[in-house]
Parts: sequence; structure tokens; C-alpha cells
Amino acid sequence: MRKSLVIAFFICLSVHTLRSQDGVIDSSFAGTGKRITAIGGSHDYGASALVQPDGKIVVAGQSYVFNKFNFSAARFNTNGSLDTSFDADGTVLSSNEPYSCGAVSAAAQADGKIVLGGFAHTSDGTGSYFSLIRYYANGTVDSTFGTDGRVTTSVRTAAGYDECRSIAVQKDGKIIAVGYSDTVYSVTSHYHIAVVRYNTNGSLDQSFSGDGRLTTAIGGSNDYGWSVAVQNDGKIVVAGSTKKNDNDDIVVVRYTTDGSLDQSFGTSGIVTTAVGTGNDAAKAVAVLSDGKIVVAGTASMKSSDFAVVRYTPSGVPDSSFHLNGKVTADILTNSFDYGQGMVVQSDGKIVVVGAVIKSNVYFTFDFALVRFTTAGYLDATFGSGGKVTTAFGGDQVSAQAICAAVQPNGSIIAAGYTGGNADFAVARYRRLQALSAGSVDHPLPSQFFLQQNYPNPFNPATTINYQLPLNGHVSLKIYDALGREVATLVNEVKEAGTYSVQFDGTDLSGGVYFARLASGGETRTRKLVLLK
Repeated sequence: MRKSLVIAFFICLSVHTLRSQDGVIDSSFAGTGKRITAIGGSHDYGASALVQPDGKIVVAGQSYVFNKFNFSAARFNTNGSLDTSFDADGTVLSSNEPYSCGAVSAAAQADGKIVLGGFAHTSDGTGSYFSLIRYYANGTVDSTFGTDGRVTTSVRTAAGYDECRSIAVQKDGKIIAVGYSDTVYSVTSHYHIAVVRYNTNGSLDQSFSGDGRLTTAIGGSNDYGWSVAVQNDGKIVVAGSTKKNDNDDIVVVRYTTDGSLDQSFGTSGIVTTAVGTGNDAAKAVAVLSDGKIVVAGTASMKSSDFAVVRYTPSGVPDSSFHLNGKVTADILTNSFDYGQGMVVQSDGKIVVVGAVIKSNVYFTFDFALVRFTTAGYLDATFGSGGKVTTAFGGDQVSAQAICAAVQPNGSIIAAGYTGGNADFAVARYRRLQALSAGSVDHPLPSQFFLQQNYPNPFNPATTINYQLPLNGHVSLKIYDALGREVATLVNEVKEAGTYSVQFDGTDLSGGVYFARLASGGETRTRKLVLLK
């Protein structure tokens, strides 16, 4: 009898532990936690996801219709159903050219408009260029953007291939697009990182690098920009890969607001990092609230693994992250794993999504997610030892996660495509650790509160703590004594909880400043004194 009780106890303990882990598939989403959506006739590839403040999910990509690829997007309600307020049926399909085009990145503007960035092939099919389309919040094309809602840009002057791989919207509404541009030397094609900045109406921003466009040669034969993030100070961070000797290494480039290489970052604005012994690439980048930069992608080891590198604000690998600023994760022993997207949670934990090979016979994949702690180690509170895999079918059915996002309640979204003909695929995972309102160890705050900074007075840096009783959009800004905004420390959706942020007044004059916290219609203000 005692033996039976012990066995029953451990069974209950195991079930409780499993249910209390983050990363459990959320069956309240589309009934199974997974949603498969066909946009066109065939070949629908989801490539980018964003979550609106109301929790609705937008997935953008490309779909094959009428013998060519087109820009496509779908918007889902929080329960996983298609949002029929978005272009009547929840999906949009748009074209730029008689030849193929497609979206690889999506960004939301402050006014609710949605920008898709990607590529469009030239009319004769011999080249390609950057291509953007902007939609109103209801899914109709915004005719005030570019020409009838569309913008195309050749980065180079001669014929060749330019492809946008990532976009971001600055605080002033200008749009940054990054990718790569084909530069031809003799009969050999060489790609270099390309950056383009647009005004809010879609015109090229002439204040950026003279004509709104620039390319950067890292020094190798092929340089690719895969992802972009904009710092609070307006500097632009691009992550990708560069060929060095016989292998590709991760590369991070930072530009000033006018498009110049930032000389205070790395070596003349550029940092290259070898993670594995073969080809490495950064497919996603994020800037943390303390100014550190995180990139995620793939590193070639014995096979290929998920990889994350964290840098200090000056571009040095952060020694406080794992062992030397770098960490890799093998989903299955010696498996082929490809990190494609990343999201940084409000608590600083890093979620990387991608794919893991599940069948060497059919060469098919499953969704794969890995979560790292802020110190760079696998997070044992997530899935099984920090890892989660999700199948969308048997061994012959492949699914790859390409991008990630977080909903206001902390749920994690992974999106990409699945199936032989390829359909949009979305999965949602619970973040139970963030929702444990009754937890003794981590009780949620009961009130909206901005603590006095410490130290105060300070020189040059101080810490500001605040707490949120509810999920929602949060703004924390610094103003001078005349009421002029001098810094934005936080401007994003946050989960309920307690937070800490650093304010550095190195570039400011001594005097009185004010920190203003706003969320959910409430505001709190504290006086700060900077001594110099």
C-alpha cells in the first residue's frame, strides 16, 4: 500500500511539474494550440509575426497565386480564429509586379498601420529590389504610401539583385529596411549589407546617407543583413553574416542616425563573431533596455545548433552571458537545428524559435523553441530542459518556425509554415510562470507605482524601479525642467510585474529632471537630480 502511495505521489508530482512549466502548447488557441491557414492556392510561407496591443496576431509572408508569388498576411484573434475585420476574411493578398514578390518582415506603426517589407522581381525577371506595402489597420492598402500603397527601391544603379530581409519603424515614424545588394565584379556576384530609410510617406529619406540608401562591405565576398533593430537613441543595429576565409561568421553593424558607421561600436562600427567551426549566421537582433545587443541564429558545430550572442553597448561580447558572450543549444543530439527568430521577454529571458530535423528519411522538420536565462543558460522552467518541439503531423509532414512574438499576457507565438504545399502555421505556448498571480515566490503587484530612483542625486547613472498590476503598454520617459523629453527608457507592451531600468545621464547637463511612468490611463512622476 505504501509503495502504491509513493508511486501515485510521484505521478502527481510529475504531472504538476509538467503543467507548471512554461512552453506548454496552449489548447485554448484554435482548439489545439496550432493553427494552419491557407492563403492562396499553394505555397504560403509565413515569415514574420507581430502582436498588436490588443493581442491580435499578424503573420506576413508570401503566397503563390496566378503563377507567381505575392505579398500575403493573415490576422488572427486571440482565440486563433481569423479576424474578419481584417480585409473581410482575415487575409490579404497584394502584388507589386507582374513577376513574383513576397514579404519577409512586418512592422506596426503607432497609428495601427501595418508595413510589410520584402522583395519584388523586375518585370523581365532578371533582378530584384526592395519592396514595401503599407496597410491600414483594417487590411486595406494605404494609398498615401508611395505609389498606391507600394514602394520599390533599387539599392544599386546597375542590374542585379537587392533583397530586403527585415524592417523596423523608428520612433519618428520613418521606416528602416535592411537586406543585401548584389555588387558585380567581373563575372562574380558579391552581396553587401544594404540599408534604406524611408520617410513616413514612403519616399527615400535624403538625410540618410545622402540619398536614403547605403551598402556596407564587411570585407568578405558575401555579406548579408538579416535583421534590424533601432536603439532608443535612434542608432540602427543590423545583424547578419559575412564570409570570412572559407566560413560565414556572425556580423553586427551599427549606424548613426545619419547612416554613418558608428565608430564607438566594435571596430569602426562593425563586429564579427565566430561561434561554431563552420558557417554561422544571425537571423534576429534585439536591443535590451540596458543597451546590450542580443543576436540569435544558427552555428555550425558537428551539425548545426541554435546560437545566441550578447554584446555590450560598445560591441564587445558580454562576458556575463554564459561563458564568453556566446551560447549554443543542440535540440536533439547531433541534430540539424536552425535558429530563425527570436523574442526577448519582459523579464529578459530569450526565446529562440526555428526548426529541428525529425526525419533523415523524408528530411522533414518540427517547430523548435529554446529559452535561455538572462545569464545565457538553458532555462529549466521552460519545456523539457529549456527546449520545446512541436509537430504539425507525422514524419512526412514538415513544419518550420521562422519568427516569434509575445502577446500582452506573456503567451509566446511561433509562426512559419507547414505541409507539402506549405500553409501558414502558428502555434501558441503558455507562459504559466508569468501568470502565477497566486504564487508565493512571485506575487504580482497590487498597485501601479513608480519608486524613487536610487541613488538620488546621482552622477552619471541611476536605477529606476516600477511595478505594474496589469498587462499593458508602458511608457517611461525622462523630461528636463522645461518639460522637454530627453530620453525614452521604456515604450512597449509589458506584463504585470516589477521592473528595473537604468538611466544614464552622461550626455546631459546637471540639473533637475523628471521621470514619468504612464500605463492604462495612469501616470506617476518622480524628480531626479543629476549632479555634475
